[in-house]
Amino acid sequence: MSANTDSRLISFEDAAALMGGLHPNTIRQRKAGTEELTHVPGFGRRVYLIRAEVEELVDRKIKQAQAEHRKSRKGLRLVSEAI
Repeated sequence: MSANTDSRLISFEDAAALMGGLHPNTIRQRKAGTEELTHVPGFGRRVYLIRAEVEELVDRKIKQAQAEHRKSRKGLRLVSEAI
């Protein structure tokens, strides 16, 4: 593979680490909301994902977690103000 292609692809192992330490087989089995990730055939059993899709999914999960955190902090603030 060329360096240009390598930079566009990410291994299941690297993707699993980016997604919070998931086991690579979890992603291979297309669980945990990864159904939309594009598989790219590699050599033998090695298969890659499109790096941009993995990064987008990670960013989306971070934004969701931040929104939930803000929501819970707002709820706690409202409760403390009511007391």
